[in-house]
Amino acid sequence: MAEQYQSFLNKKGASDSFEKLRKLGLPNLHGKSFLDVGCNEGFFCGVAYYASAKKIVGLDLNSEFIERAKSRFPSVDFRCSSWDADLSEFGSFDVILLASAIHYAADQPALIKKLLGLLAPRGILVLELGIAPGEGDAYVEVKRSAGDSRQYATMRALDKALDGFVFRVIGQSVPQSGDPVPRWVVHVTHRRPTIMFFDSPSFTGKSSTVRTLSKFCGVKPDGFRVAGIDRVLQDIEFSMSEKYPSHRKIIDKISTFKKEKSIFANVILEMIGHEDHIDDFVSFIIDYRIDGALMTLWDGYIPEKYRYQFRENFSRRGFIVWGADPFDNLGHQRLNPVELMVNLPIGAAFQSSQDLRVYLDSATIESGSLTLVGWAADAGTKTPLEQFLVFFGETLVEDAEIRRCSRPGANREIGCPPEVLLGFQILISADRLRSLLTTEILFLGLAGKNDLLKQLLGLRLFVQDRNGGVLEARYSSKLQIVTG
Repeated sequence: MAEQYQSFLNKKGASDSFEKLRKLGLPNLHGKSFLDVGCNEGFFCGVAYYASAKKIVGLDLNSEFIERAKSRFPSVDFRCSSWDADLSEFGSFDVILLASAIHYAADQPALIKKLLGLLAPRGILVLELGIAPGEGDAYVEVKRSAGDSRQYATMRALDKALDGFVFRVIGQSVPQSGDPVPRWVVHVTHRRPTIMFFDSPSFTGKSSTVRTLSKFCGVKPDGFRVAGIDRVLQDIEFSMSEKYPSHRKIIDKISTFKKEKSIFANVILEMIGHEDHIDDFVSFIIDYRIDGALMTLWDGYIPEKYRYQFRENFSRRGFIVWGADPFDNLGHQRLNPVELMVNLPIGAAFQSSQDLRVYLDSATIESGSLTLVGWAADAGTKTPLEQFLVFFGETLVEDAEIRRCSRPGANREIGCPPEVLLGFQILISADRLRSLLTTEILFLGLAGKNDLLKQLLGLRLFVQDRNGGVLEARYSSKLQIVTG
């Protein structure tokens, strides 16, 4: 019989799977496609299933592991297959996981390249792997406690294998007894086009900064552009409609603005925002000035009341957006959590296909702490859900205090003995909450006073059932400012 590796509440293995879930930093899997290469008994495929992923595939070469996985999660597509097989039949994936296994590959860079070839354009490859010490580009042979030797990449070798992609070292994973080198978690994504906005008013130094950066960087083969809005608006004439027929509407509109209103960029940008032509203008800029560049510097004033809409428009089109406005971080003090009002829907409920239930009754901020109150149970087995992980967005709340409490009404609803504690209280301190709210979120929250947007503060709650499934409940709340 194969050794028990993954852990479930009803069966402990050599690896603490729930703790590893915490360390891996998987994104929200709801509606995503998920591939687990070397899935073992399917713990993380179970996470994807309970999160309502739209496509889940688990691969492992050990037939016994695959049979156990199928018995736990019969709705998941588990295959007894090598990673050397042709995986193209599965199509692309939003999230691919390769945990604790790459050191078994005969050609590790080739395996990474193969998996990256299956990655959707906005997808993420999550690697958990040992990284050998050393500065060189090498695969170091290391003897393991199991008695065999395996090759482990140095950081430089990993960097080379991921050339052309963006990767981020998330942190160390759960240490295993006998690990010859430390395990790390690495997230890999496709390079996305990035735009940095220098869009403050005139005489704030934006153009001088852009010119300095462009002289220093030059026009690189991998794509560097300056979108000088003054110059673009000077270029636009009615005749450009013939060259860019798909942008005829905005070109003719700007030409009319110049002819009848003003030739000044500040006035034209104001008119573009006022008459709701931002989407058309952004589309034109992308074709006319960016044209596939990986890095663009936007040099041009945008009226403050339309700034968020411009940036959000690029973000929706797949750009990474950086703000470089010198006023972004001035005059906006960090908010104390007691100044925020969290409006989570009372009685918000989530129920999985396996009859796992999570209810959130209230979310309040009092005495400098955020308190979440609710109950969570497996209605099938009439037992409480045992483990909790709390995230704000993608950020884990490391020190959330979780208390179990009595919920007689919940016990009656699922026919559970009254002494079983189904309720929970989750307390997050003011200092911790403050650290979770990023400067960007606070700035957008302040902008919300002018109804420019409705910023959402996302809460993700993970709970585990006794069969190993992990249910993820997601809540969103409007971030508002309490006045007076």
